[in-house]
Amino acid sequence: MVIKSNVLRFYWSNILLFVVSVFITIILFKNNCFKIDQNKVIDLTNYNAVIAGFLFTALSILISALSNERIARLKKYHYIDKYFAAIIIALILSISALIFNFMYLFFTIKFITDHIIIFQKIVVAESFVSSIFFIQGVYYVIKTLKKY
Repeated sequence: MVIKSNVLRFYWSNILLFVVSVFITIILFKNNCFKIDQNKVIDLTNYNAVIAGFLFTALSILISALSNERIARLKKYHYIDKYFAAIIIALILSISALIFNFMYLFFTIKFITDHIIIFQKIVVAESFVSSIFFIQGVYYVIKTLKKY
């Protein structure tokens, strides 16, 4: 079916971007390009909260644009699903990073305190990958709004 093949093609682009982003993140960690500093936890919390706010705004702009007949038709035939998917992936990663931030900021569970560096690396990795999807999502929103 043509519609289903379009959906799979668009999701494959997001899957490919995710895999490439994770691969780049691993390379950057192996080359010590990310500085893990236990005193900068609040900075990552602020960053992820701001990014999540922007992503919610971008998502609401796309949802409100669905009232436009042409954009609603694109949604009906799954041509803008990758736009929603990019924003939702970035939102999930940002919120997950916020949850990890709050876990090691406010809980003194032995498991968390013993593995704080791992938690911080997870937060940095999620922040980096969500930033890539944030950029992609903003690009898609601008592209959609310029067309219509």
